[in-house]
Amino acid sequence: MRDATRPGLPAWAAPATCWLGYAVIGLSGNILGPILPALRHDLHAGYGALALLFVAGNVGGSVATVFGNRLLDRVGYRRLLVAGALAGGLAALARADLPSLAVWAVLSLFGGFSLSSIDIGGIRFITAAVPPKGRNAALNLLNVFYSAGSLVAPVLVGILAAAGASVMWAYALSGLATLAMGALAFVAVPSERPHSEDADLLAAWRWALGRPVLVRIGVAIALYAGLEVGFVGWIASYAHSRDHLSLAASALFPLVFWAGMTVGRTLATERARHWTEGTLVSLGTATSIVGGLIALGGGGPIPIALGVALTGIGCGPIWPSLFAVAAHSAPGRTSEAYGLLFPASSAGGLVIPWLAGQLFALDGPRAALAVPIGGAIVMAGFVAYVLARDVRALPAPTTGA
Repeated sequence: MRDATRPGLPAWAAPATCWLGYAVIGLSGNILGPILPALRHDLHAGYGALALLFVAGNVGGSVATVFGNRLLDRVGYRRLLVAGALAGGLAALARADLPSLAVWAVLSLFGGFSLSSIDIGGIRFITAAVPPKGRNAALNLLNVFYSAGSLVAPVLVGILAAAGASVMWAYALSGLATLAMGALAFVAVPSERPHSEDADLLAAWRWALGRPVLVRIGVAIALYAGLEVGFVGWIASYAHSRDHLSLAASALFPLVFWAGMTVGRTLATERARHWTEGTLVSLGTATSIVGGLIALGGGGPIPIALGVALTGIGCGPIWPSLFAVAAHSAPGRTSEAYGLLFPASSAGGLVIPWLAGQLFALDGPRAALAVPIGGAIVMAGFVAYVLARDVRALPAPTTGA
């Protein structure tokens, strides 16, 4: 990349905008889980029906991931980030008005497309702007901001619920934050288009699917996305239904998860300079499984909170480390590689939360939470026996920034 920031601005301005973009993705994308008990009451809908909102958001995200990388190659970083922020901000503001379930689903689809566009623009910009020796640490830092933004979502819901105000105002505030990020992107991010060696979408897919390591990473990404979205999406409803907690109290459990993830990603940012991506992924997966089983065992709010915190810490390094492996495995072809991985992520984030919601309606909260934990166990075996050999085949990480 020739210029990381537009002329006349500090060199950190454009990367900082991408970090803020991930913060608003975390904020806007993680309000739904804490407010599900309120939506169940206000929309007179069961958890099985509400699970369709996860589906709608991830369908929108899937469409963006299929075409967003190619769109970025044509319109450039600034236009994609600004357009995604504008559309995502407006969709969030509209949801604050508490429309019907059908309209909410349409807005979720639209919002999922918009937030995924910001996601693609941000991660591709950071990947292009940071040299390979510091890329894994930079991607971890990018995701620290996502976790920080995600922390704010349950805090807003809890504060609004405790004050007796409508929890839907959390969407209004997230919409304004997203629009502000779009304005910063218009000012700071260069209009440069990333270089792509393959302008044909089908050819890019054929290229990526022809690389077994990318296919294996895609499976791991799908399982991880199901763990994260399914666990944090249903943990508030799990605590609300199992321990009969208030809406404000149950919103604390997603907060604990995101606090744990922020800690996990912060630690991973430092350890990425010394440990391989395979080590980070394996340790993170194992920690997530232990935490998930503790939360599933229950025994009151404190053991559940401990399990949720461990699950968040374990999830911290997995996503950015897998993307770093993909970048190392496809030098100069990140557009094609990420064009496979983002749809895989959306697929996992669609199927597992939906299945958890159906089991919640049929067999209660424990059955719902068992779904993402089961996916994590499958991912652990997959990483240990398949993906780990690809990670070991990569060059050892270079110390230093």
